[in-house]
Amino acid sequence: MRRLWIRRLVVVSVAGLLLALLNVPPALAQPANDDFGTPTVISALPFTDSISTADATAAADDPSCTSNEHSVWYSFTPTQDGIIRADASSSDYNPSLGVYTGSRGALSEAACASFPAQVTFNASANTTYFFMVASAFGGPGGTLVFDVRALPANDDFDTPTVISALPFTDSISTADATTAGDDPFCNGNEHTVWYSFTPTQDGIIRADTVGSDYATSLGVYTGSRGALSQVACASFPAQVTFNASANTTYFFMVASACCGGPGGTLVFNAVELERPANDELSGATPLTLNTPVTQDTTLASTAPSDPTTCIFGEPHNTVWFSFTPTVSQALNLDRSGSNYDGVLSVLTDLGSGPQVIACGFRFAAGMRFDATAGRTYFFMDSGLSEGGGQLRLTLSPGIVMTVTIDQQGTVSRQGTATVSGTLACDPAVSAPTGAGAPRLRVVLRQRISKTLVIEGSKDLPDILCPTTPDSWSATIIGDNGPFRKGRAEVIATGSGCDQAGCDRPEVRQAVRLEWEK
Repeated sequence: MRRLWIRRLVVVSVAGLLLALLNVPPALAQPANDDFGTPTVISALPFTDSISTADATAAADDPSCTSNEHSVWYSFTPTQDGIIRADASSSDYNPSLGVYTGSRGALSEAACASFPAQVTFNASANTTYFFMVASAFGGPGGTLVFDVRALPANDDFDTPTVISALPFTDSISTADATTAGDDPFCNGNEHTVWYSFTPTQDGIIRADTVGSDYATSLGVYTGSRGALSQVACASFPAQVTFNASANTTYFFMVASACCGGPGGTLVFNAVELERPANDELSGATPLTLNTPVTQDTTLASTAPSDPTTCIFGEPHNTVWFSFTPTVSQALNLDRSGSNYDGVLSVLTDLGSGPQVIACGFRFAAGMRFDATAGRTYFFMDSGLSEGGGQLRLTLSPGIVMTVTIDQQGTVSRQGTATVSGTLACDPAVSAPTGAGAPRLRVVLRQRISKTLVIEGSKDLPDILCPTTPDSWSATIIGDNGPFRKGRAEVIATGSGCDQAGCDRPEVRQAVRLEWEK
């Protein structure tokens, strides 16, 4: 009986022990970095980690950044100064994020944020930064996604890379560059970085991102944060050229082009371009007859003193040339072959400074003017619109037509007169039909009495005008009666043209009409 009682007592004791063990709660699954003393050490950036903080605890000496419940810790010691962004906003609960320096129990707060839990701060080399992620305002933990990256030093408008002198080149990674809420838009504003330059004199600046390994956009601005004025914007390619004013600060924003594309390795270049030497009248380029001059005028400017007499509107991209003839002659100024529309102005000093004496408009291949030996002439070429282009300019002698009249003619018994002479052109002109063909108009006048003058004329169109004088002959019938033997006057007016203009000589000659044999 006693043995049975003892056996029952053992069974009851074992059952009670098992029941007690079943009622003990399981141990908490605390993260490895639950305490300040055991942070996850970040060895290099960028860094991303994802853990559960549901069972994370709070130490009595944990600081508070809106809370310290369910706190976990990370640490990072940068080897150089820089800008660091830490971000826990992609977690599935509401975290708070604090950044600290110092030691346990004596921490100094460097940053604190929640809603969203994202901080950006300037980090000093060889200083250890501790990141505490907790549940905001004592809420539950959850799945933490923690990201830490080093941002470019010029990630923000307030911290641009200052360009001290041109030319300038920089190469950085923009993969981790961010976007500020007030960044302007120039075909994109993702992964933005900033540069600034303040020129000491007026000039032309060209900036580009040639050599970058991703699609970029490039905007240029003046003004202050939140009140910027756009000077230029370009992408595909990201290259801008603009007129810069002395002592004005220009801000360059480089972003990934369009639609939030990724950043990459940026190569940023800036250079000051020189205006043409003949941008002003004082630097006019001397011309030589029959020698074409080609010039890129895209960087030429416009001076307030540039003449507007020949231009409908304002001049653009003006450049200057000069010539002093040794003999008086007609000259052609030809800009055919240029790839943009422009207007030519001819100036010379008539006693009170250079004055416009002739114009050449865009619908003509060139222009013609009469030059006096020993006098200097200035030529200004102006684009009809902003931009300029490739200018081709040639100065050459204009066509000269020479007409002579023989001093003796004949007249028939019926009163029809025939007069003659020679005709030559330098350079020679063939005889095409149309308005540009050489032609000669011959007028014959003969006084018969005090009150009667017999007059008649003859047009000789589309005639040859060679270099060597060639003969011409005109048979003329009087409009108001027959011509007679005796004295008369011949007036011959010619017209010989080239691509730039026409020579129209008028010659008068007294002749004697003899009876035909």
